[in-house]
Amino acid sequence: MTCNGRCQHELALVRENFHTFAAHEFLRRMTRPGLGLDHANCGVDQCTQLQLDMDTYEPKHTSAECDCESLRPPLDEVMQCLDARVIPVPRVCGTRLENAKLDVLSYDEDGGSTPYVALSHLWADGLGNPREIALPRCQILRLASLVRGLDGHRPRGQDHSEDRELFLWCDSLLCPVQPREHATKDQQRGKRYALALIRDVYTRAAYVLVVDASVVCYSVQKIGMRDAATRVFTSRWIHRL
Repeated sequence: MTCNGRCQHELALVRENFHTFAAHEFLRRMTRPGLGLDHANCGVDQCTQLQLDMDTYEPKHTSAECDCESLRPPLDEVMQCLDARVIPVPRVCGTRLENAKLDVLSYDEDGGSTPYVALSHLWADGLGNPREIALPRCQILRLASLVRGLDGHRPRGQDHSEDRELFLWCDSLLCPVQPREHATKDQQRGKRYALALIRDVYTRAAYVLVVDASVVCYSVQKIGMRDAATRVFTSRWIHRL
């Protein structure tokens, strides 16, 4: 399992949660994608690759060659929603780097026109941002593509057209950043209100899309339900807390 990309912390979780020889043999043979992680210093208690230094952390692009600009929702529109205690929902428009844009709508609790997909992810995969509510354009388009590919994702009669409106909630785009020092009152208030809405965000989402680099590259149609379920239940995402 170590040769297949698992660290000592993950092995400890396997031993704790999977007790049969058959399960261990299945996991031993199950390969994982190469994520370029160094687990040499990982121990039983924690994976060092999931421990982040926020002073040096930067959002990742989808490829090493990409240097596209970040895309950010209008902060005043986000704050307007948060001050009203309603969920801000970004609308992703465009399918290319040069025409991608974001604006923000408020979620209608009565089932209005903004059914959205809520994203759950690992900051270790590069989808966080400790300095501003923004992500690289390439990442936003990748996430939009993943949402469009969800089986059965046709909220309220919408079609699968590449040009249709798409609503994607992500903490890195909607939770105002509060710097460790010299935070403004707006930043403090926005962060506090956004965190208070998190439960509602995931409860009211049409779908929740989990993005973990160790599983996102697989298709359940190709690997089968048993393999897919095992990958999910041994993923970094499910053990992150």
